[in-house]
Amino acid sequence: MDSWSLSVCCQTELNAEDCGISEGDRMAYGNVAQPYQFPWMVLLRNQFDMFVCGGTLISRWFVLSAAHCKSRENIISVRVGENDITKEVDCRVWNADKDCAPLPQDIKVDQLKSVIHPEYSNRYKTSDIALLKLVKAAVLGFSVRPVCLPIGTPNRTIPDRLYIAGWGANEKGTAFDVLRHGQVEHLPLEKCEPKIKNLLSRRNLTLDKHIHICTQGGKNKTNTCEGDSGGPLLTDNILEHSQFVQYGVVTVGANTCGDKNNPTLYTSVLPYLGWILATVGGNK
Repeated sequence: MDSWSLSVCCQTELNAEDCGISEGDRMAYGNVAQPYQFPWMVLLRNQFDMFVCGGTLISRWFVLSAAHCKSRENIISVRVGENDITKEVDCRVWNADKDCAPLPQDIKVDQLKSVIHPEYSNRYKTSDIALLKLVKAAVLGFSVRPVCLPIGTPNRTIPDRLYIAGWGANEKGTAFDVLRHGQVEHLPLEKCEPKIKNLLSRRNLTLDKHIHICTQGGKNKTNTCEGDSGGPLLTDNILEHSQFVQYGVVTVGANTCGDKNNPTLYTSVLPYLGWILATVGGNK
């Protein structure tokens, strides 16, 4: 696969200088995440007090997720700065020293200013992307930090190193108490399409290389059991910097765990950057 590079240019409200920086250990395969490792990860909560989808913090005011999460669920609030949902405070130990993160932040969603993409189609799995506006800005720190977006990307070849992270959140609730992560492999659309058709029982579904990305499980059978519906597809191959950039949003994943051949379909972030920038800029 060709080399792939990103430039995190144009530092604004979206791509701040410290976007995508992880304070945790480097990625391993299918591991449980440590506090501070994925500070952009977000949980979406519905009116029944269930975490039903994931998302990513892209600025103090906005969360990026999937349109199907917003259209199917009444998303009331989001939680940022979380790692283990069973613990009030997340801590890590370094050389016998205990380092605890601030309490997670539960922030209500501004229903009037939260939007799904106008061309979203659940039937055809197109434009499955949404922006949730928060009623108050997230307080940033080591445990809460926006992910980078691929603004200014000179080469749009799909990267070699792709990662997912999440609590396994979907319409049935969360599968894991602690945030998990893993590496996945890019799956060409010509190989992915028949698998997705079979998964969804839709023979007339056509995938589009301009808006879709597909992966299959990586080492240790990692697949979107470690991810969330609406969660991110990430890469960390960015020139000389150690920053994570979101490349896709989970659209369709298999309901079964442990099979590396299970496909996962994502909405590519790249073709929607203009819409993201315009929406965020128009809703300050």
